[in-house]
Amino acid sequence: MAIKRKIVSAPVGSNLSSNPADVQALRFVLSALGYNDPNQDFGYMDQRLKKNILSFQKDNGLRADGIVQPGGKTEKMMISNLINDDDDEEASRSPVYWCTECGGPHGGSAGDMCPDCTTKSEQEGEG
Repeated sequence: MAIKRKIVSAPVGSNLSSNPADVQALRFVLSALGYNDPNQDFGYMDQRLKKNILSFQKDNGLRADGIVQPGGKTEKMMISNLINDDDDEEASRSPVYWCTECGGPHGGSAGDMCPDCTTKSEQEGEG
């Protein structure tokens, strides 16, 4: 069974109450796609992230509303672009790996799972 890839679990955008983990994942993915964000660890929406979302949407012919919906066109296009970059040997961007547990993006430094799922797995092993 294939893992369903996702970036956000709830909508992310200006004037929305966004999950900090979703915001961080979105920053990471946008940076991997070439939309530089020096604040990748910052879990809250700011002007830089809003600009990067809008730029990505415009660059990909999407409605530029600055919002990323789970399963929406913007998220699907980001995932598609990441998958295409993974297949491109010439790609010079940071690699993106997909968590085997939740399907979310991560940098691969923690193995096959994202940091959140790794921590949960370790805590379950201790209990």
